[in-house]
Amino acid sequence: MSGGRWKVGLQAAASVVLFALAVKVAQPDRLVQAVRQARGGYLALSVALVPALIALRTLRWHILSRTRRPEMRFRESVHSYMAGLTLATVSIQAAELARGAYAAPDDKAGFMGLTLLDKIIDVATLYLFASAGLVLMLPGWQRAIGPAAAAAACAGWFAAGRLAAVMERRLPKSRITNAVGRALAAMRQVPKGVLAVAFLVAVSNLALYYFHLYLITYAFSPEIEVKAIGLFPWITLNRVIPSIGGVGVREFIASALFAGGRYKVSSAAAVNASLVQFVTLNVAPVVVWLAAAGGFSRMAGRRSGGKRD
Repeated sequence: MSGGRWKVGLQAAASVVLFALAVKVAQPDRLVQAVRQARGGYLALSVALVPALIALRTLRWHILSRTRRPEMRFRESVHSYMAGLTLATVSIQAAELARGAYAAPDDKAGFMGLTLLDKIIDVATLYLFASAGLVLMLPGWQRAIGPAAAAAACAGWFAAGRLAAVMERRLPKSRITNAVGRALAAMRQVPKGVLAVAFLVAVSNLALYYFHLYLITYAFSPEIEVKAIGLFPWITLNRVIPSIGGVGVREFIASALFAGGRYKVSSAAAVNASLVQFVTLNVAPVVVWLAAAGGFSRMAGRRSGGKRD
């Protein structure tokens, strides 16, 4: 078995094991009971928010990608984003690379830099919400940990920029380092105003994302306390653990965080909510794109060098 297949196999095994653990923590009978008692109206409302969430994610990518291709239309950005989302159901890393390759097959290094920048914005926004969550959850003086963490992140941002510049100058010349250099150059060429707008869109998107998760969790557990939102960013950190599209990881983290009914949310409700959000925001849009927009043929056309709007 090749290295790539071994990697996918291990990711699949991690997803299965962690999902099984999540079900065990939440207890199967309680998972079924939570589904039976779910409030359908709130689940329907959460589905209605999906187009807005997809639009915001695509808009951020569109704003960044137009710095490399000013003529790029929003429709192209939608297909570029959806191509990445499709592959994200298997490998998040492959999805990030595919998004840039779909957008501009002739400028892969440049778009790799934009993809990396988009991911950095993602992480920075998540860190910001995690810091705010500490303020929401911690008592008294401990709430200061949140702003302190945010300040440390800002300092780390500037330090990382200088470190990247030093490393770029000292790396030996090769095909790989040249590609990395072009990617970093593409990141630096993004105007600060564009970067600020992309960050604001990312903040808006994540705020709506967590409101979306709150609605779904409320549908399964109407006694939920507002403080529970403070734990949501930690569920999102599932991406750092290798798995198939994050399946199993987010459910296990959700079940562990809300074990014992923390903030009046049962582990069963947390697992169900995490799974439903994944299906509505990832699986369902991908199925619609593949079926209604010819997603498979579009990706195949890009790989063969063709262009489709």
